[in-house]
Order: sequence, then structure tokens, then C-alpha cells
Amino acid sequence: MTTRLINLSCLAISFVAFVLNLTANSSDRWWVAIKRQEFENVGLWQICFNHYRHRFDFYGKIYQGCWWVFSPEIYKIFSWISQPWFRAVQAFCTLSMVSMLFALLMTAILAFSRELGKVSSRYILSTALLTLTSGLFMAIAVITFAVRGKDRDWMPRWQQNWYGWSFSVAVTSCILQVVSGSILLFEGANMKLVKNYMEKMYIQRKRLFPPAPR
Repeated sequence: MTTRLINLSCLAISFVAFVLNLTANSSDRWWVAIKRQEFENVGLWQICFNHYRHRFDFYGKIYQGCWWVFSPEIYKIFSWISQPWFRAVQAFCTLSMVSMLFALLMTAILAFSRELGKVSSRYILSTALLTLTSGLFMAIAVITFAVRGKDRDWMPRWQQNWYGWSFSVAVTSCILQVVSGSILLFEGANMKLVKNYMEKMYIQRKRLFPPAPR
């Protein structure tokens, strides 16, 4: 009963982590303007301007409203928005979301398994490692964004901008993924140690008390 409760708790934590991961990936409040200015907010896949004119755009185009970062309308400033470190954040967040989805499915199978005794420790450890890998991907993404988001050469008026709620959601998702993965890792390692101990005891018992000859 205790093992099933632990697995159900891991499933609940993993589900919340995945929902937060998906929210962070799809929202546009990673970096927001504290004061009203020409830049409003930016997410992994969307950016919003308020009558913004890029300093290196000699055509003088004014950008107003929210745009998909790959939109043809803003292709002239795409290289400025999507810098190498920003593309790395996008990639690691996407990898985290995909791996967390598979980890969630594996955790659900584990939690709703009718015969927990037949679940191998290798399966539990694989689920734990996949969950921790997802957390590692998200950790790399949030750390990279935390360090490089303040660059003066990125969004205008950097001193008037700060991390938005989407960034906080990503950090929370990362923490929950690590928590869920750590619990599963402890459970799988404990099951493997118990199994190895029982096998050694069985072998030792056969040596000490061999079966009587027929």
C-alpha cells in the first residue's frame, strides 16, 4: 500500500510538472517590461512590441503587437531576437517537455500496475532517469536564460525589464521534475538492493542446507 501511494504521489508530481512545463513553453512572459515602453514581453515562441523601431533597421519599420518569433513580418530582426543562446533555451525546453511526457506515461503505468511485485527495478530506475533527464534539460534552459536574459544587446531598455511568471513556472517545473525523479530513483535503487540481498541469501541457504539426495 505504501509503495502504491508513493507511485501515485510521483504521478501527481510528474503531472503537475508536465503541465507547468507545457505552460512555460507556450506562454510569452519569460522576460517582461516593468515600465511601459516599446518592448512589452517575450516568450520562447512569441514577442510583443509597442511601436518598436529597431535601431539597425534602416527602413524604419514600426513593430506593433505580438508576433510569432518565426513570423515573416519580423524576419529582419529575427537574428537579433533569436540569438544562439535563446535557440538553446528553446531546444532544451522542448527536449524537457517531450522527455517529461514519456516519463509521465511510464510513471502512470507504474502507478496503476495491478501487480507491483512484477514491476522490475530496472523499469523504475529507467523512469527515474528519464524524469531526472527532463529536469536537467529544463535546468540548463532556465539557468541559461537567467544568465543571458539580462544582456544589454538583447531586449531594449534592459534595466527596465525583469523575469516574468513564465520563467517562474519553468523553474517550478524543473524542481518538481527533480523531486519526482529522486523519489523514483530511491524506490528503484531500494528495490534493486533488496532483490540482490534476497538472491544472495537464497544462494547462501542452498549452500548451507543442500537438498537431501533421493
